[in-house]
Amino acid sequence: MSLIALTAANITRFVAFGPVKVMRVHGFNNQGADSYIQLHQKIPDSIAAPLATGNVPAFKSLLAQANNGFMYSFLPDGVLLSQLVYGISSTEASFTAVGAAAAVDCTLDVDSLYLTSGGETITGDLTTGVDSIAPWTDSVANVANRLLRVDYQNHDGAIRYLLLSTDGGTTNVPIINNQVDSGGTLALEFGRQGLQCVSQDAAFAGHYGCKILQSTTASASGITSSAASYIKALWR
Repeated sequence: MSLIALTAANITRFVAFGPVKVMRVHGFNNQGADSYIQLHQKIPDSIAAPLATGNVPAFKSLLAQANNGFMYSFLPDGVLLSQLVYGISSTEASFTAVGAAAAVDCTLDVDSLYLTSGGETITGDLTTGVDSIAPWTDSVANVANRLLRVDYQNHDGAIRYLLLSTDGGTTNVPIINNQVDSGGTLALEFGRQGLQCVSQDAAFAGHYGCKILQSTTASASGITSSAASYIKALWR
């Protein structure tokens, strides 16, 4: 169990990038107006702004009455979500951000192997057609980087393979390849510690990059140029 402490400055927070159980939500609203605590099930496109106006929460909004404490308990089983973004909204049905520093003091009791640490970066999105993304380059200076999650949508109209390469994607065998049917989706999660993208080539040279590519084959020989599919990566 982990405690996520949030203050009036935390209007939104990307909490978990994989399965998470919310066990309790408690705190105090010292503002002069009621607000709503919202639990959204999504991987954001931006760490700085993980929620947009109109986003609908996965779970009914929880009322935080003005100048009052609150406690919501979901024990013993908790509320299971595939991901979690927290938000404080002035409206119940969908997200409308409250004013600056007008959120509430709140603690989330959660259970998850996929909690964010605050040092994450998002590369790519699920609205822009691409054939590849490169979260980081092939350099020994990047050996400490970790890949946390990859989301992929195949819009190429045929079977495609999603490859993970450490050398830029054109020479050596990819360290991961996954077949995805036409119109299919893929989500790869690598846990809180993430995947270290390191390999060695036939000449025993080390490679430390992270490039995610779409291919017509399970190797780099079929890399596409259609720029139709969507790829997004979360890493730190």
